[in-house]
Formats: sequence, structure tokens, C-alpha cells
Amino acid sequence: PPVSLEALAAARVDAASLLPPVPASRGRLLPTPLAVSGLPAAPGAQLFGRIGLLAVPAGASADVGGVPDGGDMVAAVLVWGDATLAAGGTVTAREGDTVFAFGHPFLGLGSVALPAARARVVAVQRSYQEPFKVFTVGRPFGTFVTDRRAGMVARVGRSPEGLPVTVAVHDAAGEKRWSFRVARVPVLEPLMLTYLANASLAARGASAGEATVGVTVELTLEDGRHVRVSQATEGMDALARVSSFAGAVLGFVESSSFPHPRVRSVDVELRHLERNAATAIAEAIPARTTVHPGDELPVTVRLLPRDEPERLVHLQVKVPDLARPGRLDLIVADGAAWSEYLLKAEGIVPASFDGQLEQLRLLRSSEGLVAALEAREGGLAYPGVSQPALPPSWAATLATGLGTSAVTRLRTAVVATVHEPSPVPLSGAFRIPLTVRPRSEETQ
Repeated sequence: PPVSLEALAAARVDAASLLPPVPASRGRLLPTPLAVSGLPAAPGAQLFGRIGLLAVPAGASADVGGVPDGGDMVAAVLVWGDATLAAGGTVTAREGDTVFAFGHPFLGLGSVALPAARARVVAVQRSYQEPFKVFTVGRPFGTFVTDRRAGMVARVGRSPEGLPVTVAVHDAAGEKRWSFRVARVPVLEPLMLTYLANASLAARGASAGEATVGVTVELTLEDGRHVRVSQATEGMDALARVSSFAGAVLGFVESSSFPHPRVRSVDVELRHLERNAATAIAEAIPARTTVHPGDELPVTVRLLPRDEPERLVHLQVKVPDLARPGRLDLIVADGAAWSEYLLKAEGIVPASFDGQLEQLRLLRSSEGLVAALEAREGGLAYPGVSQPALPPSWAATLATGLGTSAVTRLRTAVVATVHEPSPVPLSGAFRIPLTVRPRSEETQ
């Protein structure tokens, strides 16, 4: 996958991991102009530049159609709808319903399905370093089916429908919603979604300064299933990190190595606050450190907002009725830190696409507080399954039957979990040892 599940859980996504692989020969060519209209071009300048594309503002769609001939301007369309992103090139030749264009690779992706449209040059930017054409995109005439070293090939006819994407931004001014279509080239989709999320925030006046941004990404698959994942972050680069997270969620699903249905549609909800609302988990205080099976344990969590007075959150965690005497750890953490830890603690290696989706659904946002109890009880994890807290005899029998190479031995088991939503991102984690003692006959 372009990004690991662990990176998603921790909300640490490097945008560079979402870039498609580009042949080394592509880097020796002059940048290909990428016309951007309907959204700001600046948010994509750095990302697109890494793969040899020069994002330039473009005007409204040109009123030009028909099938182009040699020397005409054409565009390979990546995004259309409320915004347009299209790479421009020149037609080399036309043979019937086949159009040869660009004369060099676009990105060297091989077989593709990109809408092919007419285009019109409106200006030429002269430069000894990076000359380029400013152009507008006209009506589609077919589909680019090949992107290879010698150039691109288009077939005249119906253009592909694309992946439906909606992006909504909620901020102090209200809500703004956009509808797009993204070309169905899986290796490009995460990059395009990253740009659309970032540019939509920028279109609402969001700056690169201190900010708090939350995101919810919902994917609908062709078989009707839904995957919904949320995350939030804050800081100077909050816009870029949240946008990369949205693209990474799509990339994680689309790049599964297991047989899986296509993504039918993508919906992105962004929540933007123009200040850093970072809140640290300063302390977790259990009402007592000695507990009995079946107890309700009150836990007070002290939160320190960046620019506001501290506040207290009160939680109740139930000790399991069958808790064994001995050590029991109380863990209090923000949702993202907890998700990252849980993936490691359970040791699951998905054995199917369904297993990957289940793990994705486990991810919690930093806009949430988690209190959990973890017992020092061993278990096993093997492909697709995690079985913590197994009796030693069962664990030994299973390990022998499965083979040691397929088994990961677990040292702990999560026996209780409480989730509390938060209006702002939290950060921090604490582990507090507790002691479980059996109830005496008098207390029973």
C-alpha cells in the first residue's frame, strides 16, 4: 500500500507516499503544464511538481470541441466537475479514431483511462528554464488509453465516467460543498483527493498558519459496504496533514493486495478552526489503585488546552467480573495514540480484504479520549486472527498446530475499553498499574 495502517492510525502520513511512481526518464523532460480551474492551484504546486507537472491557473472551460488533428492542443483530464485539472499536450498525428499526442510520457503509467478533451492555448509563458502554455480545457472527444515513453494514445468515443468525490468544508463562515469526478486511475486517485481536500480548504480562505482541522472520509464500495474514518490535527501544517490523511485512506483501500470491489464514491467532510486548539492529556487519576472483579472504577482525566483553563473529564471503567488476581494496567490516551498501540498489541496481520476493512474501522480520531484496562495475559495472533488471553495449554496447542513461523505470541489482552468524544484534538498517553484482589467473603 502507499501508506501503512500504522501511519494512518498515528495520523502520520507523508504526502510523498501518495505520489505515483514516475520513470526516471520523466524527470529529464520539461514540466508538463497542468491547468487548474475552479480551485486554487497553489496547494498542488509542490506535490504535482515532484512528478513533473507544473500547476498553472486556467480560465473557464473553452468552447471548443470535435476530434483534434495534428498540431492541435489536447488535454488529459484528471479531475472535472466543480474544478478541472488537466494536463496539456499537442497532437502528433491522427489516424481515424486514434489520436497520438504529447510526444513524450505524461507520467509513464502504461494503460490508463483518462478523459481526452480539446484544449485552447490562451498564452505562452516564455522562459529559458521552464516555458509553458496557459490553456483552457474544452469538450471531451474520447479516452486516453495509453501513457508510454513515446507519448499518449487516445481513442475517439465516449469518455470514462470517473470516481464521484464530494468535499464539504465547515468553518466559521458556514458550509461549502463541492462535487467532482476523478479519473479512475488508482495510482493517481490518492494524490488527486489530497489536492482536492487541501485546495477546498484554501478556497475558503484557510491559510497555512496555526489551525485545527478535522476530517471524516467515507468510502462507499461497489458491493454497498461503507468505510468511515475520522482524524484531526492542529498546527502550522494541519491543512496538509489532514488532506494527506484523506488521500491515504483511499489509497489504502484501492491498493489492497487482496481481491476487492472498486470504490463507488468518496465523501470528505472537513472541519476548520483558525486557531490551534491543541489539548494535552496532563494527568489520569484513578479513584484507587486496588480493585476487585466487577468494580466500577472512576477515573479523572485532567486536560490542558493550549489557551484556555484546564478542564476535567470523568470516566467510569468496569473491571471484568472474571478478572484474575494480579496486575491490571489502566491506559488513558488520545484516540490516535490508542489506535496505534492497539494495532501493535493485537498483532493482527489481515488475511483478506474484509480483515483490512475491519482494521481500518478500528482507527480512532485524536478527537476522542480512550480509557482501557489491559491484563498481563498471553495469547496468540496468526494471519487474520488475534486471540489474546488464551489459557497456556490452548496457546501451546495452537502454536504447535499452526507452526511457529505463522504465530505471534501476545503478552497482554485488552479487557475493557471506554471511549469519550472530544470537541478538539487531544494528545498524550498514560499507563497506571492497578492491582486486582479477589473479594473476601465479608465484602461479598
